[in-house]
Amino acid sequence: MKKNLLIVATLILVSAVVVKANVVLPDVIAEAMVLQRNQPVPIWGQADPGEVVVVKFAGQSKKVTAGADGKWLVKLDSLKANATPATMTISGKNTIELKNILVGEVWLLAGQSNMQRLLSETANGEAAIAAADQTPALSDTSRAKPAQSASSRPLATVAVSRWWIKETNGIGTSPSFAASKISP
Repeated sequence: MKKNLLIVATLILVSAVVVKANVVLPDVIAEAMVLQRNQPVPIWGQADPGEVVVVKFAGQSKKVTAGADGKWLVKLDSLKANATPATMTISGKNTIELKNILVGEVWLLAGQSNMQRLLSETANGEAAIAAADQTPALSDTSRAKPAQSASSRPLATVAVSRWWIKETNGIGTSPSFAASKISP
């Protein structure tokens, strides 16, 4: 009986070592994201230690080898603003294709829960939405909403529920409205 248990345990251990890990990205690096223009853009993730990871985007191809801890990072060269959605490919033992990526301005907005309030629920909100729909710079916006959480220490990554491409009823939220007031 002990011999059979030892054989089973050995098989489980060996199969766990042989299993290949996939390249994994943090939630914020996803489809429909916006990359900051006019500066190097970091793209990072996890893979098997020593795994070669290649990131391709906008005519660039960057190669890196994951460290002993499995972490990897590449920096794309500075990109010009572009309103034409593009695809990023990240490959290692697996391949990830991220579609509908734009290059432009990335703003970090923080505040109280009322920042998630729909613009249509505010005074003159419908008029603001109509005006924003007529503004080309705001008609193709994308935003990420972090999951609500708290931590007493810095986190390596933030959970993002997803990136949203402009809401169908206009710019939608108060942060988007604030952005419309300072856009060129």
